[in-house]
Amino acid sequence: MADIFISYSKAYRALTEALAKDLEACGHTVWSDTGLLSGETFREVILRELDAAKAVIVIWSPASVTSDWVISEATRAKAQGKLITVRSADVAHGDIPPPFDVLHTDLVDNIERIDAAIAKLGVVPPPSAARPRVQAAPRKPESTGWRWLAAALVLAATIGGGYFALLKKDVCTAADWGQIKASSNLQFVRKFASECKGERYGELADEQLARRDKAAFAVAQAANTVAAFEAYLAEWPLGAGARDARERIAAINEQEEAARRKAEDDRNRAEEKRRLEAERRKADATAWVKAEAGGAISDWKAYLAAFSAGEHAQEAKTKVAAREIAKRLVRSFTGHAGYVWSVTFSPDGRFALSGSWDRTLKLWDVHTGQALRTFTGHMGYVWSVAFSPDGRFALSGSYDYTLKFWDVQSGEALRTFTGGHTGWVSSVAFSPDGRYRVSQSCAERDAYQNCIKGSIKLWVASASEELAEFTAHDGDVTSLAFSPDGRFVLSGSNDKTLKLCDVSEWTQVKPSGK
Repeated sequence: MADIFISYSKAYRALTEALAKDLEACGHTVWSDTGLLSGETFREVILRELDAAKAVIVIWSPASVTSDWVISEATRAKAQGKLITVRSADVAHGDIPPPFDVLHTDLVDNIERIDAAIAKLGVVPPPSAARPRVQAAPRKPESTGWRWLAAALVLAATIGGGYFALLKKDVCTAADWGQIKASSNLQFVRKFASECKGERYGELADEQLARRDKAAFAVAQAANTVAAFEAYLAEWPLGAGARDARERIAAINEQEEAARRKAEDDRNRAEEKRRLEAERRKADATAWVKAEAGGAISDWKAYLAAFSAGEHAQEAKTKVAAREIAKRLVRSFTGHAGYVWSVTFSPDGRFALSGSWDRTLKLWDVHTGQALRTFTGHMGYVWSVAFSPDGRFALSGSYDYTLKFWDVQSGEALRTFTGGHTGWVSSVAFSPDGRYRVSQSCAERDAYQNCIKGSIKLWVASASEELAEFTAHDGDVTSLAFSPDGRFVLSGSNDKTLKLCDVSEWTQVKPSGK
């Protein structure tokens, strides 16, 4: 089993093989699927080698950033804590798929940085396997000057830049520049620009460095993350965008810290709100128990004063209203078996008369609330009742289209008036002198049973003699009343009008000036 596993896309096989040779030159054992033997099961061998490896190098290239295989292998290696990511020169940091785009990623030909990352994982070749470090095999045909440049860079790293200066005349040529400008190794380009300063190709190298600097900063700006700007600074610590990158890192960190503080403040406020709400609910419950124990209006009002929108506020309001009504209520009259539609006092105020949906009238003692007698005889709801001015008689109008004239003392129906109305009788009244009575009903209905002509009839009080009929309303007449002198009858209707009639003339009285 190899110490190092390389994951890559087939389109970049040559790049992978070159990296493998560089690592093997350092004494490492390397495996990639270029080493699959005929007949071996592809997936099983790859997973076995990947799991056995001590370090996994993933090469991000334009092809591998969209490869499910490469992303899967990178995910597996990251979970095992042994992932090292590198990229080809034609892949920017922003092209790397998440979540790997936040990892520092060197260029694939930066063997020194890669070797250092491998060593950080504790992967060190045994002394017997280590071989002297040699330059990787040329990736492209090189000019003589380029080979001298490579040698100069190696020596310069050992004994300083003076040796490179001795070879300046040999490397600052068009052929050498042609090799340098195609290199993805920034150290080569920077060294060339430095040693060829003032030369034409040195200026071209400076221009290329400026373009690369600008492009790298644009990538960091597009990502706009601390990791992206730190990656830029790692390659361009003195770049044109270095100051802005540091400022952006500081700003992003400040924003993140502000967001963290705000989130913490929000959590604290929410927690305080929950605490206060819990205390309010507890106090609410305690106050309600106290109010219920007291059971007086003052107790419930005290609760409402403290908790107007409390859990029991509506119940407290209902109890207060009920108690206040009870304070004003003298007594209740019970006895009817249906809705009570009409009530009236006797002229002396000692008695009350009621008409109900249960088809009866009842005479009540006002001071005791006792039902003295029940008047029966109607075949429909009793809509309206009235006392005669002397209190001896009563008049009732019913849903059975009839009026009844009653003896109050005995409860006997002295007379039933039928045939006068063609609809239910919903309102009746005596004249102040007791000589006449009026009643109302509907004289005409449309196809939908809506009343379109209301009828008011004037009668002799105790006789069935109809004296006159008034039909000025265009709807049901809902209420009737005599004037105190008995000369006029006022009627109200659902046609939204009131009509005043002269009893002696039985005509509608027009307002003066009209």
